Amino acid sequence: VPGLFEGCSFYVHGTYDPAVPSKEEITQLIKYGGGKVLSREPRADDLEPSIMGKDTNTPFPTVAYHARPNSNQYWCTNYIIFDPLCEKQPKHIFSRHVSTAPFTWLLDCISHYQILDVEK
Repeated sequence: VPGLFEGCSFYVHGTYDPAVPSKEEITQLIKYGGGKVLSREPRADDLEPSIMGKDTNTPFPTVAYHARPNSNQYWCTNYIIFDPLCEKQPKHIFSRHVSTAPFTWLLDCISHYQILDVEK
């Protein structure tokens, strides 16, 4: 069975309040789950060719193994994780391939060992 975040990429946005898990701890949780940590924020425009199978290195679309097939997150494999208490919030994105989500969503996914839907 693949890791919980296998095939998913995450950008950890902004700063984190000391009272919550640190940015480094969140990054480690992503890595422990088999996820990839990105150094820059993903953009849906950049992902379309490879996700839709038009890139020769990607013969078929990638899906989130641990998401329910009928869920909103099944096709979404790129996430922007943020601290909802941080003053500077990322632009909220809920596209088919990129979603913003609070770090609490990540912790909930871990506790359920499932990629849960992101609340809009």
